[in-house]
Amino acid sequence: MSVTVVIQRTDRAPREAARALLLRTVSDRTGRPIRTIEVAHEPGGRPYLTGIDLHVSVSHTRGAVAVALSTRAAVGVDVEPIRPLPVVALARRWLPPVEAEWLTAQPEDRRVAAFLRLWTVKEAIGKAHGRGLGGGSLLRRPVRLPEGDTALRPVPDFPGTVVATPGVGDGLVLAVACHGGDQAPAEVAVRHEAAYESSA
Repeated sequence: MSVTVVIQRTDRAPREAARALLLRTVSDRTGRPIRTIEVAHEPGGRPYLTGIDLHVSVSHTRGAVAVALSTRAAVGVDVEPIRPLPVVALARRWLPPVEAEWLTAQPEDRRVAAFLRLWTVKEAIGKAHGRGLGGGSLLRRPVRLPEGDTALRPVPDFPGTVVATPGVGDGLVLAVACHGGDQAPAEVAVRHEAAYESSA
C-alpha cells in the first residue's frame, strides 16, 4: 500500500489552489461529488475529512501545491520550489549545529536543495504528528535524511514515523511522512497534475 501524492504547478492563490486540488483528488479517489466533501481542521490546523476514512495533508507555496492521501496512517506533505535562499544563515539560525555544519560542508551549488530537503522533511514530520513545526522546536531537532526515493523509511528518534523524499523534478523538493497506524505505508506514489493557470 502506498501514500498518494498529487502535485500541481499553479498561478492561483496558494491556499485556494491547495483546497481545490484536495477536493478534486478526494473526489477522484472516493467517487464522491466535490460538493459533498467537507474539510474541517483540528485545533493545530491539520485538515481532515468529515465522514470519509482517509488521512489527508496539503502543502502550498508560491507556484505549487501538493496533496497527500493515506488510508493507513496520519500523513504529512511539504513541497518547496528551489530558489535562491541565504541557506547558510537560515541553517545557523534555525537548525541544530550538526545540521548547519553538514549544510555548510555541501558543495555550494547543492546547498539550497540540501537545505530544502531538511526543511521539507521536518515540515512533513510535524504535519504527520499534527503539530507543524511546533514554533521552531522541530527545526532544532536533528533528523537523518532518508534516501531520495519513494520508499518510506523509519526516522530515528521519531518512533512510529516514516518519511520519504522522492525526486519530483520541475524545480521542486518534496517530502512525505506518515505517523501511527499498525502498518505504515511502504512507499509514495507521486502524480503530477497539469498546471493550472487562471484566466487573465
